[in-house]
Amino acid sequence: MAFELAGELEKQMILSSDQAATLRAYIHTKNPLLSKSGLASIFAGAVHLILDKELHEFDLEPRGHIKDHLLSFVVTRRTFFMCAHDVFASIIQTSIDSVKGMQSLISWLTGRFSESQESEVLSALEGHLIRPKATNESSDSPIPSFVAPKRRFIPLFNLKTAIGTALVLMFFMMMLYRFTPGSDANFSDDLDFRLEPTEIVAASPENPVNVYKSTFNDITYQAINSHKLAAWLSKRGSLLADLDHLTPILVAAEDQDINPLVMIAVVGQEQSFVPATSSRAHEIINNPFNVFGSWVKYNTSITDSAEIAARTIHRYSLDCPPDMDILEWINRGYAEDTNWWKGVRSILTDLEHAELNE
Repeated sequence: MAFELAGELEKQMILSSDQAATLRAYIHTKNPLLSKSGLASIFAGAVHLILDKELHEFDLEPRGHIKDHLLSFVVTRRTFFMCAHDVFASIIQTSIDSVKGMQSLISWLTGRFSESQESEVLSALEGHLIRPKATNESSDSPIPSFVAPKRRFIPLFNLKTAIGTALVLMFFMMMLYRFTPGSDANFSDDLDFRLEPTEIVAASPENPVNVYKSTFNDITYQAINSHKLAAWLSKRGSLLADLDHLTPILVAAEDQDINPLVMIAVVGQEQSFVPATSSRAHEIINNPFNVFGSWVKYNTSITDSAEIAARTIHRYSLDCPPDMDILEWINRGYAEDTNWWKGVRSILTDLEHAELNE
């Protein structure tokens, strides 16, 4: 039987409808108070991360073009899903104008099949690129099975050297299979995939979700409106609402190029934002990060403890694996509790939804 590239790619799911429903249900379960559009934003972020890993062979700019083309099509489906043929179609339409783009395509494509199928795959690809458009186009695909490109395929490079291993398995999908979803919250009408991939983060049962910049693997400094943040903390009865206590944290965060909201989330996890009603609040506020063990063992000043915490967070954030939540990576050096990062992530999500940036 002849090798049929389009048919083989259609069998390979990037995100099945069941997985999408499970992911949506999990997001809804973890964020019951979020608006429909907020839930949709988190789902969109998860999809972006899946595609970033799926398309790792491509540079950032062509990857963005591929994702834009792909998502503009798949979001219109009655049931949301993505298969490898959808990705392949979008690559063909947007990203084979250069030798580098063609190399990336070949690396992505051959990585999806066994070594024994390599020659069939490459032969099918060349045939796909030079055959004229078929007359019986499928309504379920963003492009027909065969498309006439703007130019003929000219192998200007050694195909052997272009072949790499595709990293297509989403890091959280195995976890999603272990989660039994409730009702599928339908918020597909609110999906907005125009967000930049660096601004969004995926969701999984092992990774509480987050939406805005500095989330998944980027906690670099952002300017925060101190008065907005103080008001947010005041509503929670936090002693940090006093700018005399809050300002040293903001300064330490900027000095170490750390997002101040990460620092506040750590205090939230360690000391529940230091409630002003606590009988020992004025002692706890000296070391709400619990550096050097706890505020009891090391009762210093908010300036000192904030500087130590910021340096510690910065140090343990270095060399974070690209497929790991950076807070989990920091967890290994900051706290003995291996679930510490989950609480920090959850609090950080709340803070970033509050839109406290300048």
